[in-house]
Amino acid sequence: MTTHEESVLDWPMPRLCPLLPPDRYAELRSVPPQRVRLDDGTPAWIVSRYQDVREAMMNPAPSVDNTLPGFLQHLPVPPVPRAQSFMRMDPPEHTRLRRTVCRNQWAGLSSVVGAAGADEE
Repeated sequence: MTTHEESVLDWPMPRLCPLLPPDRYAELRSVPPQRVRLDDGTPAWIVSRYQDVREAMMNPAPSVDNTLPGFLQHLPVPPVPRAQSFMRMDPPEHTRLRRTVCRNQWAGLSSVVGAAGADEE
């Protein structure tokens, strides 16, 4: 991956039509991850090929926990510890809460399905 200043793309990219993605997206889907510069000057990466996205999502290093130091805050709002959705938590806390939610959803679903099956008999 090159990091020359002239090869860093600006993000967001200009659109010809507000209802369509930028034309540059088609090109990005055929190249490795690229450096971008956010509108506030912050450096970032854009990952667009399926295999690259899959690898990035499987990598435990990037975090979605916006309470961690260094997390990019696009809006300058200070994070409130633990006042967040479990979708913004990393394992193992995310996994523990997801299992709790899923267990409760399945219990409710099985009672509804069981009641519907009893009505048909």
